[in-house]
Amino acid sequence: MEHEPRPDDLENLEKRLRDLPGEQPPPDLRYRIMTRIHRKNEQETGWQRLVDWLSPKTGDMIRWGALAIGMAIAFGLGIQLDRLFVTGQPADRAATAIEQLIDSTRDSQACYLLGRGLLAAGQPNEALAAFRRAAILDPDNPNYPLWRGAAYYAMGQRDEEQKSYREALSRRPDFLPARINLANVLLEDRRLTEAEQIYEQVLQREPSDRTALYNRALILHMQGKKEEARQAWRRYLYHYRTGRAATRALSHLHQLGDFSFRAYQIGYRRIILDQDLLLGPPGPDRTREINYLARGLRRLNLNEINLVVFRENNGKQAHRTARELRDELEKLLGSRHPGTIRISWFGEPETLNFAGRDIRLDNSVLIFGSLAPTNRKGATI
Repeated sequence: MEHEPRPDDLENLEKRLRDLPGEQPPPDLRYRIMTRIHRKNEQETGWQRLVDWLSPKTGDMIRWGALAIGMAIAFGLGIQLDRLFVTGQPADRAATAIEQLIDSTRDSQACYLLGRGLLAAGQPNEALAAFRRAAILDPDNPNYPLWRGAAYYAMGQRDEEQKSYREALSRRPDFLPARINLANVLLEDRRLTEAEQIYEQVLQREPSDRTALYNRALILHMQGKKEEARQAWRRYLYHYRTGRAATRALSHLHQLGDFSFRAYQIGYRRIILDQDLLLGPPGPDRTREINYLARGLRRLNLNEINLVVFRENNGKQAHRTARELRDELEKLLGSRHPGTIRISWFGEPETLNFAGRDIRLDNSVLIFGSLAPTNRKGATI
């Protein structure tokens, strides 16, 4: 049965495609999919086969890979199920059916969605054909060469991948996904100057783009531009504090001798904070950091929080800063945190060990805490 796709169908499908798992599908996925279908009674309709195949009894790893393909067809993109789900030699006949399906489709969006599903199912060659067909049907849409580049990436064809992103940009110069992907390819090819320029162009449009911020900092670090790299890593950490990329960014920053950002292990949480802002004058920036700290502390069942402020030759200022930090934290935490906030201060620098050598910090803050004891059932004592 054929019918016109409804807008809500396509929107729902697009969401499902975006949410597909990123893990690598098994190499024999296509054969397993088509063999599964082949074993069904040939008298069943294509729709009945699809519904049965997607039942909970089927393994998740098999289902997700071809789910997008089945959905694209089942959602009525002008294609009959039985044209794809054929009997006979599963892999060869399926490939032929997909090729015929792509060549006969006159809807660019249908080809695009089919290509996304094929790419997710680990079939980049077939996906490439679908994206090419989509571009022929709608030459002005930059998404089609963008995803053609993704197919080339999966196939390991870097030159063709780069050409695809440039083609997308020729259609729409302000298309940031293609610009970022192009810069990523140039970075992998060690064309650092070109890549850094493109990341900077992205940041002019989107100042907090995660990929552009991190990779630009990495390029400056690789080029030995220490001061620019320090500023770039700090810029990244200002926006992003969690995940492995933040941990690596912090490590790179410390390697450059900059300890303005620091990771604090409080209970079972690791919280990255900007020391310079915490120790700076009262204002929006310091309030932002204290708010970030408070959000992390709220998730912990702490018995006690300790704040220790160091200021070389200025014990009075260290004391004042410690009190201000405590007062603001108590105000933010309120009754949500029954534990005690204790403060200490020193009119001398802090010394810490980094990579086997002692580092002296003239102005710094230490933050640590102890978890409240619990009984065997996890309740606080």
